[in-house]
Amino acid sequence: MGNAFWREQVHEAVNDISRNTLDKKLKELVDVGVLASGRCGRRTLYWFTDEGRKVLNMVRALERVQGAQVSSPSSSPRSPPDA
Repeated sequence: MGNAFWREQVHEAVNDISRNTLDKKLKELVDVGVLASGRCGRRTLYWFTDEGRKVLNMVRALERVQGAQVSSPSSSPRSPPDA
């Protein structure tokens, strides 16, 4: 399973979005196959699927190439590096 995380850990790490919105985003990631989830009592555990790990590795590779974090959809797009 690798790097699994509890829903509560996500809530603690992300402060600028409501818990309800964050839960919806986690569900969307499960629905598209980037994350998988399981329950243990009332708690929910998430982990990256194989496809999710591929996406995460691509994002990290892009960050290394650009020398900074990949822009989020809410921020303005960056120009490609000069070749």
